[in-house]
Amino acid sequence: MSALLMLAALLCIAPARGEDLLSVYRSALKSSNRLERVHSDLRFEQASRDEARAGFLPKLRGAATLTRNDTRIEGFGEDFAGSALPPGVFSDPIEKTHSGGSYSFRLIQPVVDAQAWSAVDASDARIAAGQAAVTVVEQNLILQVVDAYFTVLRAQADTRAVRSRRGRLAETLARAEANLEVGAGDIIAVHEARAARDAAQAAVIQSRNAERIARARLERLTHRPVGAVVDLGQIEARPPEPNRVSAWVRTAVEKHPLLRQTQLRLAAAQERIHFERRARWPQLDATAGYGYDKGSFLPSSERWQGSVGLAVTLRLYEGGAISARVRQAEARVASLSYRLRELEDRIGLETESAFLRLEDSVARLSAAEQELDSARVSLQATREGLRLGTRTIVDLLAAIEALEAAERSFHHARYQHVTGRIRLKAAAGVVAEKDARALNALLRVPSASAPRPVDEENGNRPPKREP
Repeated sequence: MSALLMLAALLCIAPARGEDLLSVYRSALKSSNRLERVHSDLRFEQASRDEARAGFLPKLRGAATLTRNDTRIEGFGEDFAGSALPPGVFSDPIEKTHSGGSYSFRLIQPVVDAQAWSAVDASDARIAAGQAAVTVVEQNLILQVVDAYFTVLRAQADTRAVRSRRGRLAETLARAEANLEVGAGDIIAVHEARAARDAAQAAVIQSRNAERIARARLERLTHRPVGAVVDLGQIEARPPEPNRVSAWVRTAVEKHPLLRQTQLRLAAAQERIHFERRARWPQLDATAGYGYDKGSFLPSSERWQGSVGLAVTLRLYEGGAISARVRQAEARVASLSYRLRELEDRIGLETESAFLRLEDSVARLSAAEQELDSARVSLQATREGLRLGTRTIVDLLAAIEALEAAERSFHHARYQHVTGRIRLKAAAGVVAEKDARALNALLRVPSASAPRPVDEENGNRPPKREP
């Protein structure tokens, strides 16, 4: 029993392994309604191809009837014999009730049906467009998960920074109050420090709310509660590879699935023009039939009939409906052509912008790290100057504010740099799950020996350098 209690205690105090990016992405992948919708659309197009392909295949139709016939005939024979009929011959009406029935089979094999060819080609293009749409949604989901995940990390980093500021301000307020008590300070310094501390407390509440909102956004993608997320570990700033914007733009134009989807939709629309124009073409079918009929007129009559032949159908005039449908299809092609050009321009611009942002993030990360070092040194120097009397409490409060801003900038720069690579690949349309795995490898799981997070309420001091 004691061993079980010890094991339970160890499990309770063991650090919980946080949820990393890959686990969150896989949860979002399994529960994505939009992904299920495009898969359903793809299955619809695949079924539509089978319907279009049926235009080439034979059709066998059967029919059967069962009838009850009530027959009454008067004056039968008078048209042949006239008034010279002997008495009693055909003088009475003929009344007869009998049952009858028939069945028939008809086989139709299309020989020439130009519209069926166009229908299958258009369906193939729509299926390929549907497959591209699935890729588009999968890539967007990767980007959405990465953005939401690192938004949570960014909000948590902001909360840590503002808590650190609150702790430093609380320490400054305590020092100012102590100096006032011994006559070495002034009441203005105490009021300044208290006002700054109260503002930091309000900022902590705002930061916590922002963190909750960011987490709710992430959970909207996973459709389940998300535990503690794993933070970013040590990273090395790297420029884009290849480091030529023209190469990335060319890749985007050639491989972006959204462009591919639009191109295939355009191809399907062009096939629609052929489909509508071919409505004027003759249609040739080979036909064969067999029928049996009994008692349709006389109770004992039976009829067997078989037929084989060719049937030609030609639409001569349909009130201008064919021409109207052709014009509609041509207008649809023109609209998609302009949309494709706009999409090429937009994707090229987004790819170039993502490239420049990633390239810029390398310098920004280096500058943010130097700014953080300078802010720490400045705070230490201001504290020493305050002790020596060369700095005021206002200078110290400003140095504390500057350090918080530098901490925020440093974390934001780190997160922006590591997500910038995926954003560039997403803009070029080549992002995949392997990129999410590579980014996930940069995350670190906190261990039992790792320093505790900053919590000024419990008296913890912030670490010297954020890894």
